[in-house]
Amino acid sequence: YTDIGILYVNDEYGKSLVDALLIETESAGITVTAQEAYLPMATDFRTVLAKINATESEPLIFIGIPPTTLANMLRQARELGMTLPIFEPGGLLMAGSVRNLLGTELIEGVYTTAYPSVLGLTGEQFIKEFRAKHNGEDPIWTVMLGYDSIHMIAGALKEKGDTFTEKLSALRSFEGV
Repeated sequence: YTDIGILYVNDEYGKSLVDALLIETESAGITVTAQEAYLPMATDFRTVLAKINATESEPLIFIGIPPTTLANMLRQARELGMTLPIFEPGGLLMAGSVRNLLGTELIEGVYTTAYPSVLGLTGEQFIKEFRAKHNGEDPIWTVMLGYDSIHMIAGALKEKGDTFTEKLSALRSFEGV
């Protein structure tokens, strides 16, 4: 892709992510053809989506978007006839409950980040034990990230070094879920 559109939440979090993305796009020679912000409590995104759609940006990147906002944005984008690829880098679509809520039609052409365990490539035992303790619910990625973080810290504390930074630097490998 050489021309992208960005839609982000107009708060410190969203602005900081956009600033970082703009540095990367510039260094990669990618043109940002549209950059639109929305207020954190907004529910109607048709105006900003229409502005982005008029620029013929491809793809559109959603930044700093919670699940309910994602659902509204995708519904409204589809209502406007937007068919461009959409990137949702927050990993919201890793959760089966979010995918089920949105349905196949809304998430078609939407790309997200995913960890191997969410894709069923690793972590089978962890997922099995989590489901047993939580009425069959699948763990969301933040659960696995937290679990791995605690185990990585514990592993680092066993390493040689005077400070935690030295101990963490000495940890040469770590296998997470």
